[in-house]
Amino acid sequence: MRTFLVIEDEPSSVWGAIVEGYLRFYAVQLVDIYSWSRDGRAEVHPLVRQVMDEDGIDMSVRRSQSWPAKGVKQPDIAVLPDGHPVPPRVRVEKVHRLLPAHLDIDLDSEEALEQLRQRREQIKGHLLHFIGKELLSSSI
Repeated sequence: MRTFLVIEDEPSSVWGAIVEGYLRFYAVQLVDIYSWSRDGRAEVHPLVRQVMDEDGIDMSVRRSQSWPAKGVKQPDIAVLPDGHPVPPRVRVEKVHRLLPAHLDIDLDSEEALEQLRQRREQIKGHLLHFIGKELLSSSI
């Protein structure tokens, strides 16, 4: 099984939570998923949980395993926000850049829920394309 690393800039990253949620839902049988953050068990913002729940993804508990971890090899694939560098300690076969992490969403605003829904759909579309192209085609 290939090892997949989601690289985020903050442990409470909205971007990282959405990416991990969809990877776990659609690709958990294809890859092991790890998170590069200060704490893989970081709480997911309640609005992120709500918009992901609307799409059938349970984010009530963040299930990330942090990387690096003892006994876990270097990841095969890294998913990171567009414009973010791969950390120097990470050696991967492939890097997939996925939309900027900075969402420009004030999570306390009235518009936040609708903005998160739009961003969720963008991220989901990119990830489904990536999973179909890179993961499913290589596992057949």
